[in-house]
Amino acid sequence: MDDQTQSFADLPAEVAALRARVAELETLETEHRRSEQVQSALYRIADAASAATDMPEFYTAMHSIVGELMFANHFFIALYDDARQMVSFPFHRDDIDTEGWPAAHVWLPIGAEKTRGMTGYVLRTGQPALIIAETYAEPIRQGEIEPVGVPPVDWLGVPLKTEGRTLGVVAVQSYREDIRYTEQDKALLSFVAQHIATALSRARAIEETRQRNAELAIVNEVGQALASELEMDALIQLTGEQVRQTFVADVAASRQRQSRTGGSLPTDLGDDTGRDQQPARSVVARPAANTQSRQCDRGRFRSRSAARDLSGRG
Repeated sequence: MDDQTQSFADLPAEVAALRARVAELETLETEHRRSEQVQSALYRIADAASAATDMPEFYTAMHSIVGELMFANHFFIALYDDARQMVSFPFHRDDIDTEGWPAAHVWLPIGAEKTRGMTGYVLRTGQPALIIAETYAEPIRQGEIEPVGVPPVDWLGVPLKTEGRTLGVVAVQSYREDIRYTEQDKALLSFVAQHIATALSRARAIEETRQRNAELAIVNEVGQALASELEMDALIQLTGEQVRQTFVADVAASRQRQSRTGGSLPTDLGDDTGRDQQPARSVVARPAANTQSRQCDRGRFRSRSAARDLSGRG
């Protein structure tokens, strides 16, 4: 066999090797792009904790990020209160299983309604769970879960853990046979959930701080309003006292004038003018004295005029 014939004979093997190498490179490229996508998702999860203006916005951001990594049209986040053994569902998106979801602010005891199913199972075990249609009946038969809502084809849920505490569950589910979850999806969601839990803890702390600041602002506004009201009351009281003193002084002056002319005042004003009104009497004393002086002057003038008349007639 000559060299050319040998080359043709080796060609299929070389082509196969090249195809394998191309496939390997494509796999590496896919993994590289996947790695970059996951890394970008982690950065965005961390940023969402401080960027979100409230918790619904944070949950929406988590849904969007998970949806870029896997099928997440049917997605929910459950929060867990270990001290009270209660669960809430502050965020869910599901256009198939639309019944029975409690309001976002409602907390349910473990074992009630939605918590009887796979969410409660993940919380009890503290482990990720991938429950597929082929094995869905087994945990039901064993009494580990109860069927709740519309049964999915695949259900994937992982606990949200941080600093040794379980904060809740993040889960995705599929109702379609052509969309299935794998062990790789479970590993990926478990990895991402660690970062979601950390961001969730920060976001809740920020939200609590916002609420406290809002409450303090309300308290300050109420305090300022009360202070203004008290200042207004004090002003009204001071003004009323000044008006009363002025009125009493006028009454005292009128009495002195009436005492000179023989008139009288209503007796019901007498008591008010006799209490703690020494300054008021001093105010009107001088005008009264001036009046008395003028009256005396007029008396002397009349006496002199009378004397002149008598002397003239004599």
